[in-house]
Amino acid sequence: MISAYKIFYKLIFKTDAAWQMIKGDGIRLKPSVFANVAILSCMLIAVIAEMFVADDFTWQKALGHLILNYLSLYAGLYLAALLIKVVSDRFFSTQLQISDSLEFAAYASVFIYVSFIIAVLTGSIFGTAILSVYTYQIVSEGAKYYIDRENRHFNKFVLINGTILILSPIIIRTLLLFLLPHLQ
Repeated sequence: MISAYKIFYKLIFKTDAAWQMIKGDGIRLKPSVFANVAILSCMLIAVIAEMFVADDFTWQKALGHLILNYLSLYAGLYLAALLIKVVSDRFFSTQLQISDSLEFAAYASVFIYVSFIIAVLTGSIFGTAILSVYTYQIVSEGAKYYIDRENRHFNKFVLINGTILILSPIIIRTLLLFLLPHLQ
């Protein structure tokens, strides 16, 4: 079985080859397992980086950031999967199964996971949302396995679903900070 880290690397640097592996017979890794490994690895790296970069580092603050970012990414992933299914079924007539939309969201969100590391280092999630524009490239390469590239709605599919993937964790994070302000 191919490792989650290899898929993670390929999705960022060799996007087309990674999607071919995902949709072919090469990967037997569940999208939820990939998402767990990717999100937890990125959060661990972010905490370690925060130890060295932050002037006012405390374990309590680091744990708060870890919980906030983990919940934001994980809940954002499932919110995005649900929204992708609804939008794809309603506007693009693709009839995606929820498992397909979860697979698409888990693998296409890989650069968003990385951007949350940068968010911890810079202290701003909205600045890193700009870096998440690369997500559209990953979505574009993966979308051809879910909707025909010749479909006149292909670019709309990429734009809408890429935006959903980028905004879902930000919306969840904002909601969590509103409900639990002490996590800031």
